[in-house]
Amino acid sequence: MEMSAEKNVTLSKVIIIVKGLKSAIVKFKQVITNPGANALIIHYEKEISERFSTVETNNLMAKCFMLDPRFKSKVFSSDQTINMAKDWLETDVARMISVKRRHNDNTNTNDGNTADCENLMD
Repeated sequence: MEMSAEKNVTLSKVIIIVKGLKSAIVKFKQVITNPGANALIIHYEKEISERFSTVETNNLMAKCFMLDPRFKSKVFSSDQTINMAKDWLETDVARMISVKRRHNDNTNTNDGNTADCENLMD
């Protein structure tokens, strides 16, 4: 039985796809001699760069890349972006642990008040 991530494109694959597109564009630029085709390739290169320039520094995307066992830190272009994604994950985990502890304390003293847990992933 296949996992759904293998049947669908997941967010963590975005950076791989973008890097593949950029690589293909570089190769096409080296061999295309037709001015119209060259202009189209340059247009695509510009659009991809503009639309996906923040892929590695987007909080949600970076955490998805780090958590995907297929990619982890291999897809990042610099140590700085790897460290930034790690920091974001550590902050989120620390916040979840803190919320869980508060919830447990409240449960023990206030008959199960779960208000803190509702905001766990905000």
